[in-house]
Amino acid sequence: MDPICPAQSRADPSLDAPAEGPPPTAGPDLEHRLRAAAHALLDALASGVSTTPQNCWDFSDGEKHDFDRCVIDRIPNPVPFLKKGDEVDAVSPTDVRQNRIGDCALMATLLALANTSKGRTLIENSIAENKDEKGQVASYTVTLRERNWHFLRPVTVEPVKVTVDATFAIGHALGGTNGKSFEVWTLVIESAVAKYMGGYNILHKGQYSSTMMTLLTGERASHIGLASYSSAQLTSDLAAGKLVVVESRQRFSGNNAYGVSCSHAYSVAGTVTCGGRLCVLLSNPWGPEHAPISAIPYDELHEWFGSVNVGSVK
Repeated sequence: MDPICPAQSRADPSLDAPAEGPPPTAGPDLEHRLRAAAHALLDALASGVSTTPQNCWDFSDGEKHDFDRCVIDRIPNPVPFLKKGDEVDAVSPTDVRQNRIGDCALMATLLALANTSKGRTLIENSIAENKDEKGQVASYTVTLRERNWHFLRPVTVEPVKVTVDATFAIGHALGGTNGKSFEVWTLVIESAVAKYMGGYNILHKGQYSSTMMTLLTGERASHIGLASYSSAQLTSDLAAGKLVVVESRQRFSGNNAYGVSCSHAYSVAGTVTCGGRLCVLLSNPWGPEHAPISAIPYDELHEWFGSVNVGSVK
């Protein structure tokens, strides 16, 4: 099933926010975990904690799906970071795999962070495990960063510690595995951002990547109409190690020659020269199993993308 463009457009189509995730993908040990999650939901219903049953694996109701009623998935043998296969670093762009939660703005930002040395270090330093008396991971504490504006005073950046349980919403981001342990840093950050914002359901409604960049790095990020962003600026930002994420329009006109998904965020991985033109390489936060988009000439980018988000890591 392909993602569906939302039926209604925002007032300014150049500022379209991403909405939906990719088709459901089987995660590690999925059948076992879904059975356990089903038992947990039945227990919650029996105890009165939950009063309205919901099929947590039916995502056909789109934005109405209640992810916050489905925080029942526990990952076996979790580790925050894991070097898998021929990965050079424990934090890698191949770790990022958005699932059913409509948080491509966050996932594309994580993808951009994982593509830089400073970003990988920031991610590793943002997560701490909390273990119980038996040495089992009971929760995680994630450091987010708030920028605070003060009248006639400099802006300050305050760390915000968000502690989340080791239980995640069905439809959460998918971690990787080496066959024994399961990597959960993307799930943990997703859970912490959801909690900070007021729940998975709010995160699912779609955000701007600039908001996610600022929250994760503490540095000011910009959300810019693509028409105001030149190819020279893109080249300069990438050379400076900045985070660059483009957001596609909710509707396309004409032939979608590159297979761009509507209402979706993509991390800019770099540029190449093709046929004498500057071409943009995009990475999809749906994960490495999804075929990458061919290099898009910069002067054609506006046909599918309305905005660009630029941030940095100190």
